[in-house]
Amino acid sequence: MERPTVKIAVAVTASLLASCAAVAPRPPRAAFEGPVLGPLQTALLYHQRTGTRSPDDRLVHWFGEVCGELDPAARRAAIARSRSSLDEASEAAAATARWVVPVEQTLGGYDLAAGGFATSLRAGAVIRFDRGDYCDEDLRYLLVFKNGDHFASVNVPRERALAFVRGNPARRVVHDLEVEVVGAQAGATAPALVVDILAVRTRDAATGAVLAESRGVGRRGAAVHAAPPAP
Repeated sequence: MERPTVKIAVAVTASLLASCAAVAPRPPRAAFEGPVLGPLQTALLYHQRTGTRSPDDRLVHWFGEVCGELDPAARRAAIARSRSSLDEASEAAAATARWVVPVEQTLGGYDLAAGGFATSLRAGAVIRFDRGDYCDEDLRYLLVFKNGDHFASVNVPRERALAFVRGNPARRVVHDLEVEVVGAQAGATAPALVVDILAVRTRDAATGAVLAESRGVGRRGAAVHAAPPAP
């Protein structure tokens, strides 16, 4: 199944491309296999990590058959049916160690000294999930990337970078982030789930071709390597 992506701005914000499960768009398939860490999973994991009560009566509206139903009686029936789906999602979240977060962005300019493009990933970079991601329910959660600065650049050889920009002048890419949850905290503006990025695969948003792959290390940008050209 193909995955929705999120858009992340430099430093802090992002938004889902769709709010409900049944109406999500169909962007290119994520490169890493694994469940997507989206608004529903972020909320469930936050409450599991902190031992606080999950607002299930509002989270159930995330499911497409609830969010898209306008008839009051049919909506109540859809809510009743979706409660089992919410329970299953909660159990699956508790049992999952690693997640995928597909993030869409425009790369920065090419840095000759660094040999790569700047990304918007920084330590403390945040994806914000709010009412629009929970079918207009009054819910807000943050997904915080603790070690985003380790992936602040995508290293690509100059010749390949030139070919990429010629074919994609806007420099639009999708980063498939493989992450694991490392904490949760009550943020100043919203509850926050904290993750570490373990690996990144960067794909050309226009063609789906892999531009670079990386595995995290303790130095900024040091683990990002260009992928071999497609045959």
